[in-house]
Amino acid sequence: MDQVLPALGLYYIYNNTKKICIKDDAIYFIKIEGIVEVRDDEDNDIFIDEFLEFIERHQWYFGGGSREVNESGEDL
Repeated sequence: MDQVLPALGLYYIYNNTKKICIKDDAIYFIKIEGIVEVRDDEDNDIFIDEFLEFIERHQWYFGGGSREVNESGEDL
């Protein structure tokens, strides 16, 4: 359960067993939905490695997953 303490300007996030405290004006959530097309010589592992490197370089956090799909968006 998340907890907001506006008087202190703090926002608590419970992530699995960890409680993270941050300023309420320092957090934004963005939901991503879509399909990424990569070259034939690349795969999901290469994409995820590059994507997570990008996220970590900006000191952001990503929670979610990925999977390979066909051209119609159906799971392989």
